[in-house]
This record gives sequence, C-alpha cells and structure tokens, in this order.
Amino acid sequence: RSMKNLLVKSSLVLALVSSAALAQGAFVGGEGDYSFNSKIKTKNIAKSEKNNFNKGHYGLGFYGGYDFDSYRAYGGYYYDFKARKNAGEADAKWSKHKLIAGADYTPNITENFKAVLGGYAGLGYLSVRQSFENETSKKNFKGLLVGAKAGGQYSFDAHNALEFSLKADKTFYKKNSGAQLRDTSVGIYTGYTYKF
Repeated sequence: RSMKNLLVKSSLVLALVSSAALAQGAFVGGEGDYSFNSKIKTKNIAKSEKNNFNKGHYGLGFYGGYDFDSYRAYGGYYYDFKARKNAGEADAKWSKHKLIAGADYTPNITENFKAVLGGYAGLGYLSVRQSFENETSKKNFKGLLVGAKAGGQYSFDAHNALEFSLKADKTFYKKNSGAQLRDTSVGIYTGYTYKF
C-alpha cells in the first residue's frame, strides 16, 4: 500500500513538474500591426516653425525571449512602413526602425487564454523627408522610445499561440540640424508565437 501511495505521489509531482516545464521556456514570433494614430511633431528651433503630421501606417516585427509562465521578457526588431502626409504647404514622408526590450505580465485567465499587460523601451530610428515651400530636406533621427500594451494570448497547444493587443508608444528624438521631433503612435497588432 505504501508503494502504491508513493507511485501516486510521484506521478502527481511528475505531472506538476511537466506542466511547469511546458509553461516555461524560450519563444520566438512575429507580428503585424496597424497604427491608426501615428503623429509626428516637428519643430525648427531657429525659425520657430512647427508642423504636425498624422497618418496611419502598417508595420512588421520579430521578437524572441523567455516565458516564466506568469511573466516574460523579450527583445525585438520592428519596422514601420513609409507613411506620407500633407499639412498645409508642408509634405512629409517617414519610416521607422525600432529596437526594443520589454517585459509582460501574463496571468492565466482560462486554461488556454492569458492576459498580456506590459511595458517596453528601446531605440527608435526615424527617417523623414520633408518638403516646404519648394525646399526638400531629408534627415535621420534617433531617440529613446517608451511604450505599453494590453491584450491577450490564446494557446492552441504547448507550442503555438496567437496574440492580439492594443499598444502605444512615444519616441523622444535628439535634435538634428536645428530640428526637433516627437513621435507618438497608437495601434493594434496580431502576432504568432512559437514556444520551444
């Protein structure tokens, strides 16, 4: 009888350990997003000229990290496709590269569904071509990016998951040739994650 109890307890412990092992581990993934409110604020320090450009745009991202079950850490590369917008006599085109690191809180809501609440930070690289009064200039900016997201993740099995979320971030760029920029982006994304 004691042997039977030992086998039952050992089986339970093994099941719990296996479950925890499946919940934790490295992951990689990709996502597509749409920023329905991408806003670029430009300011020419010398001439005191200000322009605002609002335009939705699409983006792609790739990421990898480690899942600790109830939270995860990751790093990723994201690219926002070129957007174009007119503002009075000014015309602007811009695209953006982002390198970020983030952490998410991922509590279980049901057996297969998790909430995703997190924050991230990194570097933003913005390329802007602006035309104003028949003059065209192209400048590249880099700066600190901070953001947050909230959504959910549905796991089909131990390895495959689909994620969706609302996210927002802001980038503070360094001045370049007398020009100062701020970039705010709010959008949604859907991603696929593979868990090892």
